[in-house]
Amino acid sequence: MALYKEAGMFVFGLCLLSLLSVGDTIKYEPNWKSIDSRPLPGWYDDAKIGIFLHWGVFAVPSLYSEWFWEQWRDNTTKGAVDYMKNNFKPDFTYADFAPDFTAELFDPNDWADIFKASGAK
Repeated sequence: MALYKEAGMFVFGLCLLSLLSVGDTIKYEPNWKSIDSRPLPGWYDDAKIGIFLHWGVFAVPSLYSEWFWEQWRDNTTKGAVDYMKNNFKPDFTYADFAPDFTAELFDPNDWADIFKASGAK
């Protein structure tokens, strides 16, 4: 648990530092040229391995990926459309999955151990 708290405080500190360092002096426009003009942090190019986790309501049906909602909504993946048609009422929405996103099996210590064993810094 101590490792989780320490990691959480580190991430919080990085977020706070990034907010403070940007402040109101740098403004980016919603276009690629502007976004690509921002400097990268030194550790980004020096890192040997990176771990990115993306977890959300899409994990509740556990079908396909984080693009599940779009595949179902836009009828681009027959399996997603059929799954919803066969398992949920017709007016069921993506937001209706939210109450079941409880994370009852999430153990941050397990993740910390996996990251440490991988050699990630």
